Amino acid sequence: MFLYQKTVDRSTLRQGFQIPVEYHALLAEMPGGLPVQGETRNIKVWIGNTEYDALLKNQNFDRNKYEDHSDVIQIRYGENSPIAQRLRSEFWSTWEYVDVTKSLPENISKKITIKVPTEIQEYLVLNASILPGVLP
Repeated sequence: MFLYQKTVDRSTLRQGFQIPVEYHALLAEMPGGLPVQGETRNIKVWIGNTEYDALLKNQNFDRNKYEDHSDVIQIRYGENSPIAQRLRSEFWSTWEYVDVTKSLPENISKKITIKVPTEIQEYLVLNASILPGVLP
């Protein structure tokens, strides 16, 4: 079952991405449901025929200060993890674009958001699973 399609960006290729609020209900219907606020779960993500470790995290924040804020659900992994390396390999043209752009002398010491041009954007598709803690 289709869960979510995401435009691949620098963050996706380095450390993870957020699941938009409109897809939380679909995640909640999967075995294991959504993690509660502050909870982090180990999950498996399948890319092709290979299984990778990642984390499904419901970011902790001050509910009193941000009482109307929705949960922040993220899939997280380390920058040098096998899944990050595989994603950079699969989406090499996006990785090359963001890496070269970030390495420009005027950008190297700045925190910038790199917008990938529409004509070269690539997409990551997540599917739901009937197995707890697994995203194919």
